[in-house]
Amino acid sequence: MAYFIVAVFITVGAYILIYPIGHTGDGWGYAADALQANSWNSGELVSAHHLLYHYLCFLLKSIFISCHIRPIQGFTAMNWIFYGLVLLVFYSMLKGLQHSKTSSFSWTLLMGGCFGVLRFALENETYMIPLFFALCGSFLIINNKPNESKGILG
Repeated sequence: MAYFIVAVFITVGAYILIYPIGHTGDGWGYAADALQANSWNSGELVSAHHLLYHYLCFLLKSIFISCHIRPIQGFTAMNWIFYGLVLLVFYSMLKGLQHSKTSSFSWTLLMGGCFGVLRFALENETYMIPLFFALCGSFLIINNKPNESKGILG
């Protein structure tokens, strides 16, 4: 079953890189900001809640261009990778809370299949990276506290 999930994940990731997806205006705007920036100090990169995403896209744009990948497709593939990491951390969190493998997998599948999560995973949007780091913080809280407080996340 795990091999099937990995195969599906890789297939969709390759699809994202090869075939164009109809992106929203926000998605094109974020890509344009990263492409128009000419240095780390560019005003295009400074946006209050998009800082991490813009700077990461600015860092990766030259790699995508040199590999002949359209930057917006590369940024979307980056989101897809972070989506996979979000699911992995979420599953690990549930396992850390003593849920069974079946229960953890079911909840992860439900969360991963939600429209909102999939929309941001398949679009050039800024939300997968902060979600990943937020879940990593919760994962660290769960795994670094005494057993009697594992049900409380914060």
